[in-house]
Amino acid sequence: MLQTVSLKSVIGRLMESDADSIAISDFCKTYAAKIDSGVSEFELYESFVVELSKIANTSTSKTELNNLNNYIKENASTIKIARSVSRLAESSAKFVAPVIESAVVDYVSNKNAETRKDLRIALSLFESDMNVKDILEEVNFEEYQERDGKVLVSVPLQEAYVVKPAKMYTEDEVQAIIENRLSESANAVPVKKTMEDVECHINLHGTVTKIINENYKNEKLRIFCEKFINAMNAGKSEAVLYESFISGISNWNYLNAVDTEVSALKDRVSKYKQEIDLKRITETMKQTSSYYIVPLIEDLVAEYAINKTPNNRVHLIQRLRSFEYDPFVRDIINIVNKDESIPNTVFLGESIENANKYVHTEQIFSPVKYIKEGEVIFNVRGTY
Repeated sequence: MLQTVSLKSVIGRLMESDADSIAISDFCKTYAAKIDSGVSEFELYESFVVELSKIANTSTSKTELNNLNNYIKENASTIKIARSVSRLAESSAKFVAPVIESAVVDYVSNKNAETRKDLRIALSLFESDMNVKDILEEVNFEEYQERDGKVLVSVPLQEAYVVKPAKMYTEDEVQAIIENRLSESANAVPVKKTMEDVECHINLHGTVTKIINENYKNEKLRIFCEKFINAMNAGKSEAVLYESFISGISNWNYLNAVDTEVSALKDRVSKYKQEIDLKRITETMKQTSSYYIVPLIEDLVAEYAINKTPNNRVHLIQRLRSFEYDPFVRDIINIVNKDESIPNTVFLGESIENANKYVHTEQIFSPVKYIKEGEVIFNVRGTY
């Protein structure tokens, strides 16, 4: 899939023109060996560009680097989708690859609402697979970009370019597997959601990668950005990292590429601030003495962040009240209480201060009659 720019061809041209450069020669041999061993080129694009930027000191190497940078920038989403399909074809769920093949090709070749819908339908039976989740996440992000006014880049493809799994399943075999999956889903115990299921749309990794690619000659900026790439690759949440990234990169805001990417990042954050804050708080709690609370509240926090309904809000607040002594939990309660996207409803247990925003109150005189310890009755306008 998407063989328009072949790393193997780039390596061949570099080896031919820059054979005298030991650094470039060794670099090319290393990546050629990786490709020959079966590693997908889609897994290598980003690291190839980053490493080449450190040693590109000839006309050919600079030209190849510039071409690759432009190619990756223009086709970032398609490359990510292709990479996920490649990983899928090598995974235990490799039977999914031929099932989704046509829908993937149609979407990448002609990105619009109809092909996006068809792709989501094709992927819907396999959403538990991490590679399928990655494809869906990229499709969702592109839809967000399209709504934001960006023109999506379509790449003409043939199905033959899609990475094929080691075994091609027959139509009957695929149907049998799908029916088995449907049966398993029907009998499966519902899986509790976690904050990993919450989409924050930060795309910090993409932002940092673009800044590196467009400013690869700026060594200090590259080193700063690579720290965040390494942190994310090590599993650090983007929701935890984005604030320190925005703060630290302000030293380079005078660069057009940095200013553009950071502005876009801030815009995404502002649109999904609540989900991001909830994820940031729960991720931070895991690294503090409050870690033991997370398993007790995470499913309801995630459910609320994904589907903000009055009912989910009630369940979440009621669960959080048990841990209100914890400062992180109080922060979550504060975020939920300030959510204006939910219809104005009042539930038992909500604070009087918040309830007063939604109901009319007036003071009345009410005699109280003592019955026994812990039990009294009130008289309101002649009625007990």
